[in-house]
Amino acid sequence: MELDYRGHMPRGILVITGTKIEVPCVFKSEISEEQIKSLLKQRIWAFGDAIYDGEGQLPVRVEVASMKSINQTGTPSKWEGAMMPFEPSDWGAENGTIPKQ
Repeated sequence: MELDYRGHMPRGILVITGTKIEVPCVFKSEISEEQIKSLLKQRIWAFGDAIYDGEGQLPVRVEVASMKSINQTGTPSKWEGAMMPFEPSDWGAENGTIPKQ
């Protein structure tokens, strides 16, 4: 997240996790400057209004009313093995539920 304090409300840029896609945002008055600064360079949940222009699937701007830090403790162990390579024949082939091609 980057910040710009020019104008009446602070503006920033949210970067969508796992991408380089940037979405401009405006922080509503409910969010203090201290809260914004404390969440810089962190993964967050941003709550508020998404403004769309009808041109794309992502909002052109987000009006952020509140933010919450995403807890990054622990490991993604629930996904362990979920992304392993597989062959479609592995699914039910032994009991004949997958038709042979």
